[in-house]
Amino acid sequence: MIITKTIYRYLVLISFCAFMIFLSFRNIFWEGLDDNTQRLLRVDGYGTTLPVLEYLFWIILTLILITYIGLIFFKRWGIILLIFLYIVDLWVFAPFGGIEISVPIEKIAKNMFIFCDGMIIALAFFSDLKIQFRWAEIERLEYLKRLVRFLNKEF
Repeated sequence: MIITKTIYRYLVLISFCAFMIFLSFRNIFWEGLDDNTQRLLRVDGYGTTLPVLEYLFWIILTLILITYIGLIFFKRWGIILLIFLYIVDLWVFAPFGGIEISVPIEKIAKNMFIFCDGMIIALAFFSDLKIQFRWAEIERLEYLKRLVRFLNKEF
């Protein structure tokens, strides 16, 4: 259990770091690329049918950060939010997102965080960590039972 828990937390950390590298690559590393590569990368997203809205980007980024916080503390809503974000990405953003162009380091980071997220989901549902995710729910139920017993004694 301790080894699985440690591996899980490292996977969450690696996934978060890879996601941040993927997210910040264009803002940080583009300056070092030659002009032809920069021109080609500007084509990314061409043909999209989704409006490019900055507030939508910040909402999704906030949800992803909240997800990683929930995952690191074994919160059940964290794993549910992670699955929800992947469903939204696969069924909403991917089909209507237009052309995707990336450089190798960006692709490596993206594949790394997708692989780690898959391992996180697998560990959360199919290993002994599933007990850890249910523990908060069990504690809440115990608290409610104690509260009901206390209220029954008072009234």
